Amino acid sequence: MLDFAQSLRQKLPRFMMEYRFGVDEMLTKVSILREEFIHLHQYNPIEHVTSRVKS
Repeated sequence: MLDFAQSLRQKLPRFMMEYRFGVDEMLTKVSILREEFIHLHQYNPIEHVTSRVKS
């Protein structure tokens, strides 16, 4: 059981990093959509976007 806990403790930071990268990628895509709407339609249906990764 101790080995499993230590293994999980070592893998968790990598998992959280990948999760954070995924959130950042989605924020980038939403930002691009906002810019596209402003440029092409002079309309912005996305007021603001925030995110966080819970520990």
